[in-house]
Amino acid sequence: MGHGALLLGHNPRPVVDAVREQALHGTHYGACHPKEVEWGEWVCRLVPSAERVRFTASGTEATHMAVRLARAFTGKRHVVKFAGHFHGWHEGLEIGVRPPYEAEPEAGQLPEGGRPRHRADAQ
Repeated sequence: MGHGALLLGHNPRPVVDAVREQALHGTHYGACHPKEVEWGEWVCRLVPSAERVRFTASGTEATHMAVRLARAFTGKRHVVKFAGHFHGWHEGLEIGVRPPYEAEPEAGQLPEGGRPRHRADAQ
């Protein structure tokens, strides 16, 4: 929802009515449910290149899932990241958002951009 929630103004009657009506059907959809499947099918129809759809709670969660899926599919460790762009808060993708783009990890971030250190690496 984010800042887009204000596109129609504060407290517009049609939005309030729609939210009130939907709240009667449930207020917490933490797991998959029929409406999510229905909306996913609509997305696939509206975007012909979308063969599969997965909804997430945030952009960080979406990029985290995409990186894990890409690594599982390719068997490769590294991913391409656009310097100067925000790709989520998880380790390895939040580095290089501001100049100088080749910056070292900031305070609190793991060394090597989030790559776990193994015993052999420490020697």
